[in-house]
Amino acid sequence: MAGDCCQSVPEAQASNRRNRRQRGQILPLMLRRRKADVVIELPANQQQVIELDLNTRRRRLYQTYLKRK
Repeated sequence: MAGDCCQSVPEAQASNRRNRRQRGQILPLMLRRRKADVVIELPANQQQVIELDLNTRRRRLYQTYLKRK
């Protein structure tokens, strides 16, 4: 929360209790489903590779990105 740094310890504890209580109230209502359970007809994942020429500036930027990775 945005105001956490300005709360006293009792206020922070009360806020944590409210959050836990609200989470406990909402959790039973949330529907969690996996992709496999929802859509069976999806095709296999497809990937398309497109090669293109980069200008000098973008090539340097991309090389810097690769070095940091």
